[in-house]
Amino acid sequence: MAGKGKAEEVYVASIDQGTTSTRFIIYDRHASPVASHHLEFKQQYPEAG
Repeated sequence: MAGKGKAEEVYVASIDQGTTSTRFIIYDRHASPVASHHLEFKQQYPEAG
């Protein structure tokens, strides 16, 4: 909680789900990225049915 006369920090989180990876980014009030994480995963194809 912000003290008297201090601005409260505001952040926005974004999740980008792609075909082969997921990316998570946190932005500050000026739209500058402050943290991110990127995770790749193997594309899986179901058998023809």
